[in-house]
Amino acid sequence: MLVVAAGDDSEPQPDVAVVPKGDYRAAHPAHALLLIEVADSSLKKDRTVKARLYAERGVPEYWIVDLRGGVIEVHSDVVNGAYARITPYRTGDVIALREFKGPFNDG
Repeated sequence: MLVVAAGDDSEPQPDVAVVPKGDYRAAHPAHALLLIEVADSSLKKDRTVKARLYAERGVPEYWIVDLRGGVIEVHSDVVNGAYARITPYRTGDVIALREFKGPFNDG
């Protein structure tokens, strides 16, 4: 599990982490392309505390799967340690990870 060291007293553990390809047997990855939190009762904390921590660490995309609202919030465009864009997606919408460069994304 990727632990995001965000300070001396804060090390949130995201529900899902997409990290660059590498050998992580000796150490956790230092960078994440995407972090995902699945939120039920934690929605407020995921939108505030975790969003701020992940943006400050430079995570380019952070998704919150809002189980109660049936929405995936895509937080992107880090500016001055905060996500400048939050885009909601609903059932049937297509979401593409902007940082992923590979055979499934021409980006």
